[in-house]
Amino acid sequence: MPRPSAVRSACAAAAAAALILGPAQAASAANGESDGDAGERIMSIRINLDALFPGPARAEQPAEVQVEPVAGGGSGEEEDSGPAPRIHEVVSGDTLSLIALQYGLDLGDIFAANGKGWDDTVIRPGQQIRLEIPAPASAPAATPAPKTGRHAAEPDLTGRAGVMELVAATAEDMGVDPALALAFAEQESGFDPKAVSVAGALGTMQVMPFNEEWASDLAGRPLDLHDTKDNITAGIAIIRHLLDTSPDQDIAIASYYQGAYGVATYGGMYQETLVYVASVKERLAKFAG
Repeated sequence: MPRPSAVRSACAAAAAAALILGPAQAASAANGESDGDAGERIMSIRINLDALFPGPARAEQPAEVQVEPVAGGGSGEEEDSGPAPRIHEVVSGDTLSLIALQYGLDLGDIFAANGKGWDDTVIRPGQQIRLEIPAPASAPAATPAPKTGRHAAEPDLTGRAGVMELVAATAEDMGVDPALALAFAEQESGFDPKAVSVAGALGTMQVMPFNEEWASDLAGRPLDLHDTKDNITAGIAIIRHLLDTSPDQDIAIASYYQGAYGVATYGGMYQETLVYVASVKERLAKFAG
């Protein structure tokens, strides 16, 4: 993320308008301009009236990362202080959300590592941003149940492989390319059914709670976003709807992140949305291959 709406209220539209960056600010960020001492501000919440707020991207870590050694203690003896923190040096045009997408991190982790919050998002060229990546929790070993066919046994949803299997099977059943659904799920949550973004998006597909009713309408049955299977069904139902209503696949992918309303009213994609679309398409190619 994150992190279209069949039913838009006037209240939601007004709230969205207050949050969307003005065209001048957006153009400045996209062209890499700096605002001097005032720094650059990012959007604290991704506008999504018609789609979701995606969760964190789990992109591969780029190679151009500066590493600072961790200072040892004062005893004169070499101490094991753990791995050195990864550092990103801010350049003109950077925002915290773009940095999070670039390194595949959750924006909340960036905030926590640098003592920032939604009310403190100013960064300046030359500033060093810590990139703390939490160690992944090891999934308990599971003994796979014997199968006689693809759907002969329920997938084990305690591990990544089981979630991936359910995403692919659900997408196939709903007429969506399984590789595309897998790309979204990996981008959004890294196949973590318990993921919750700082904006409140839930589960594997990072669906916002206010989209639950809409997703249920699209799926044709009531859905519970806290249930792993229903969460995946909700996300894929929205992907299917966006593919059916968007002029091309890139716009559909962008709408899952930025919202179809946001894409339409802004007249295109935010800079961070372009990064998101490129990342999803890269994952799509991986799963399709």
